[in-house]
Amino acid sequence: MAAAGGPLIAPALAEPVAARCRIERTVNPGDLSVKATLQSESQRANTACDWVFSYDTATGRMCESGSGYCVKSADNTTETGGEISATLKEAGADTQGKLSIRTDGHWTYQQRMFLRHGGSGDCTLGWSTDHQTALLGHNQEKDRDVLCAARLVVEADILHAQGQSQHVQSILAWAQSLAAATKPETA
Repeated sequence: MAAAGGPLIAPALAEPVAARCRIERTVNPGDLSVKATLQSESQRANTACDWVFSYDTATGRMCESGSGYCVKSADNTTETGGEISATLKEAGADTQGKLSIRTDGHWTYQQRMFLRHGGSGDCTLGWSTDHQTALLGHNQEKDRDVLCAARLVVEADILHAQGQSQHVQSILAWAQSLAAATKPETA
């Protein structure tokens, strides 16, 4: 496997990985005034604009984890010739899109005629966080618990940093119980 933050593609791993992908351009053939839009360097440098795909190589599950929950998911992710491919379904909608990530970090996501694209090196591989791994269960009810657990951990960290550690252990225990209930089911 490449080092965290290195280029893709991962060999079969026991642990889920995450691909952080920057958008180079957006193509919308339906908009006659602007068919292709290049992202500004400030947008590309802002990690909040990145798309993050968590991927469990053992089960083929993938999740595009925007806003702390699984926005798009797939159970059919494959690796062929060093390329990751998936058909992702949007949560709560009957909309699908095709994702392709190449070994050089080049990636595309096409939904109908709308295309997002990243150039060479725009997708980097790292370890999936506990939060992203829990989202691979594709259960939106559990996704709320995952988000709550993550927020509780942040609250505990803040209290600890402020020297108010009397409640930190109970908050962390609560977060752990929420996270434990969200473990992905194995097939």
